[in-house]
Parts: sequence; C-alpha cells; structure tokens
Amino acid sequence: MGRDLPIVRCCLIRASAGTGKTEELARRIVELLRWGVEPERIVAITFTRMAAAEILDRVLGKLADQAEEESAGSGRRLEAGGFPRSALASLQAFLEALPRLQLRTIDSLFQRIVRVCPVELGLPENFELMDEFEARELRRSLLGEMLREGKETGEKLLNAVARIEQGEGGKSVWAALDRILSSFWEAYAEEPDRERWGGETLRRALNFDCGERDGENLWEEVDGKLAGFLDERRREEWRKLRSGVLAYRGGAIAERVIANILGSYDPKTGDCREFSFQRKKIVPDRELARLCGRLVRFWLQNALESACERTRGIASILGEFHERYRRALRVHGRVAFSDAP
Repeated sequence: MGRDLPIVRCCLIRASAGTGKTEELARRIVELLRWGVEPERIVAITFTRMAAAEILDRVLGKLADQAEEESAGSGRRLEAGGFPRSALASLQAFLEALPRLQLRTIDSLFQRIVRVCPVELGLPENFELMDEFEARELRRSLLGEMLREGKETGEKLLNAVARIEQGEGGKSVWAALDRILSSFWEAYAEEPDRERWGGETLRRALNFDCGERDGENLWEEVDGKLAGFLDERRREEWRKLRSGVLAYRGGAIAERVIANILGSYDPKTGDCREFSFQRKKIVPDRELARLCGRLVRFWLQNALESACERTRGIASILGEFHERYRRALRVHGRVAFSDAP
C-alpha cells in the first residue's frame, strides 16, 4: 500500500542544530503510521542515541495526544488529517512493534546491515565494533611495533618520512608518522591504488612539465635582465635570494618577492605583469615578463614534483601499515565503523 501514500516516502532532513529536525522526523513517522504503514517498515536515522530516543518519545507523545483528542470527539477521527487509521490503533501498532522498530543511529544501522553478510565483506563472522578512539589507539600500537621491529622496517619508515618532510621537518619520526596516519588513513583505505598517490600515471595526467630543468641558467637570465630595473642596493638584495629562489618547491613562501611574482603571473599569456620588490614597483618589459613567466612555471613544476614525491612517501607508509592493520583486525575480531568496506 506504500506505493499509493499521499506523502513522500523517503526524505532527508538537513538543518542546523536546534532547528527542529527531530520534531519533523517524529511528525513524519506519525503521518506514516496514521496512513497505515506498519511500524517495522519505517526506518528513521539520526546521529546520536539521544536523538533516536527523543524521536521515539515524541512519536509516542503525539499519538497519545491525538488519541485523546479523538476520544474527546466521540470516536471521530481528526477531520484535518482524514487518516485511514485512528491514532489509538496507530499507537497500539507502534507499541506492539517496539522490539522491531528501526529508529537508529547511522552507525548502528550499518552495523546491523554488515552483520547480515560479514564474511562476504572480509570481516570476522563475530566481529565487534570499535569506536574511533579504540581504532586510533590500535593503529598507534601497531605503529610502535613497526618502529621497534628492526633495522630494515625502521629504515623504510625513516626514508618515507624523509621523502615527505623534504628537510622541512623538526618533529620526531613518531610524531610525523602519527600525523600521517591521522590525516590520510581513511583516504588510503578508500583508494589504495598507488598510481593515484603520486605515481607516474598521475604525473603524466597532470601534464605540467614546462621543460625548465636548468634552474641555474634561468636564474642567470632573470638576474641579468632584472638588474636593469633595480638600483645597486636592490640588486645586491635580489642576489642574496638566489638559493631561496632556486630551491622554492611550493608550500610556505619565505621570500615576499616570490609571492609577488607568483601573484603577477598571467596563465593566459604565460607572462608576468608588474610586481614589487622591496617597495619598488617593477613594470617588466616584454623580455622580463617572459623570463619571469618561465620562472613561475619552473616553480610550479618543482612544486608539483615535490607534491608527488611527498604523496609517494605517504603511500609507502600507509601501504606498509595497511596489511598489518587488516591482520590485526582479523586476529582481534574487531572493526571500526570507518573500516567497514
């Protein structure tokens, strides 16, 4: 009979906290019950157990109030609704179906679904659900085991961290690895294909090879041309930045002039417009605009290669860790909600 219901059968209610989502869900459940839908065929999902319990209380309260109004009206149904099932009958059906009701939190609903076919999903048959805190502690415990395991594993982890930090570290290896797991674990579990983590296929797909491999030669060209736009003091200051300009690979910008040149880049023409250096506005001629454009593309190329290198380092750590974590889940017979396939 659900096919002929005069109200929408499925809906998603999205709103800020305290705006009446629970009240709206309770109202819809009451309407479905009054239209004759069996209670066990209604599924209502919310975020917290408290909200699920509140929905139950409100449905019972609304049906009880409506039954009282109907009783006061000498048994007549509420004229405004014109429902085929009385409030009292709806309340009775709802109470009888309490053990079978599907008023659940999101995680409890999916846990119930997964328990129907755990083996097919690669989970232990009698698995227990961990909360995210327990899952994080298990991952940290396994990480500690890997660091204590031996020279070969330790060197792999150190090399991977070095690829990621690229000289910008400062934190301990443990802190770096823990941060990587916390930040990227779920993304890797969802997409473990190494080629998508900075692999050669991804680099080719991004297709950003500007052909600027000789940074030293490019510096000489830019320096020679820019010198004509600067006084002696500024020329000396510019030349002090040589190592930083050539080493820039994206991320935090130590030198303001790098940010200024990047901001002046026009991707349509491939050239740079005016920029400032030490409070002096530089209005480049055609040749300097072209050279600065080449410098920007050199930086972007290096930044992309750096990002891919970091990403490959992250993937090497997560790949090494992933199998150990899955084995630990099978041994302990436990799984976190975020680990379910």
